[in-house]
Amino acid sequence: MYTPEEIRKKIDLLITQKGLNYRVVSNALGRADSYIQQYITRGYPRVLKEKDRKIVAKLLEVDEQEIADVDLTPSIATIYRIGFVEAGAWTEAVQLPRDEWLPVNYPINDNLRKRNVFALGVRGNSMNKIFPPDRTTLICLDIRDYCDMVKEGIQNGDFVVAQRVSTDGKYEATVKRYTRIDEGTVVLEAMSNDPRYTNIIVGSENCEYQITAVVIDYQTKLKDL
Repeated sequence: MYTPEEIRKKIDLLITQKGLNYRVVSNALGRADSYIQQYITRGYPRVLKEKDRKIVAKLLEVDEQEIADVDLTPSIATIYRIGFVEAGAWTEAVQLPRDEWLPVNYPINDNLRKRNVFALGVRGNSMNKIFPPDRTTLICLDIRDYCDMVKEGIQNGDFVVAQRVSTDGKYEATVKRYTRIDEGTVVLEAMSNDPRYTNIIVGSENCEYQITAVVIDYQTKLKDL
């Protein structure tokens, strides 16, 4: 890894070698014309924000690690499978007692290190084209952390864990692919080879549900050996 001063010098050299200038790089970041000049000549900001660093690395055609002052290699951390979610109709959510949580090894980068990342097992066949039941572990990020990190929020095509309260007061949950049709209508899409499983359409008149997490990754066991 390099010091912030070494990184500034390296970026300055690369800008020259690529035939670019400070203004062009600043504009690529959506910043004021003088932003990169201040960064390189005055050390302000001391280090580039991660989003800016990614853009600069791509523009200068270098590995992002070459202009980073931290190790970008994800470290393997232990998260926990805290329960199960039904890939089917709304079904009572199952969260296990803490002493039954199972450890799951997962690479956590700096972005996720202090976030609420957890795992869920999958039951049911409504998502079996993507998430085979009983063999899939979903890696989930709490919706509050997700929206803090991804300013545009949930997008069409994201896989989400949705929850509602049933008429008898029980919490029910499901995992589905999210599609917003219009301001008042969301489709929680089933992806199954079983035609009995259909989409859940949530309209403005029955929108008492909430998204509790976004699926950011998953692990699948292919065989029991």
